[in-house]
Amino acid sequence: MKQILRYGHVRRPWIGASLQSAGSKGLGLLVVSVTTNGPAAQAGLRPGDMVIQVNGSRVNRVRDVISVLEHVEPGQVIQVTVLRGTLKVGLPLKLGEIPASQALSPAA
Repeated sequence: MKQILRYGHVRRPWIGASLQSAGSKGLGLLVVSVTTNGPAAQAGLRPGDMVIQVNGSRVNRVRDVISVLEHVEPGQVIQVTVLRGTLKVGLPLKLGEIPASQALSPAA
């Protein structure tokens, strides 16, 4: 309600990357693609990275990331931990606001 009063709409945080579950082994989420000049690209996330934590919470399903994002707003910085080959890399990622072109349409 506060966001609607302040901005006229609900602002949803956006990472700017397409993530896919690595399967039932609980290995994390594979970064499939990164939006050019989006938050993930600016933070240094790359296709092929394996996201294992977001803001200190272990992630194995896309729903795990959504659960973290429900508690933050666009403009806030979250910590994303990835496996890049054999290296564990921590990346601060400043969330954007989901572009209108990618927002879900309301159900009729």
